[in-house]
Amino acid sequence: MEVEISQETKNLTDCKKGFSCLNQETRDICKIGYCVEEMYYFIEDRDIDCNFRFNYGYATMCRCPTRKELYSKYGI
Repeated sequence: MEVEISQETKNLTDCKKGFSCLNQETRDICKIGYCVEEMYYFIEDRDIDCNFRFNYGYATMCRCPTRKELYSKYGI
């Protein structure tokens, strides 16, 4: 599936992975387990190497603007 992310969101994202989540062939992306009020994104991948991943108690959360838009717009 081809995806499109706003330029504003891309500008907010300092991605050390070169936006590999947007590559439809490889789609290097963490799995979001659930989201609360489109503000708090809990991910299932605890060992992923990403500068936007952080631990919150026993949970792992994502604060990546691009990842959040992908989930909000496409459910992926």
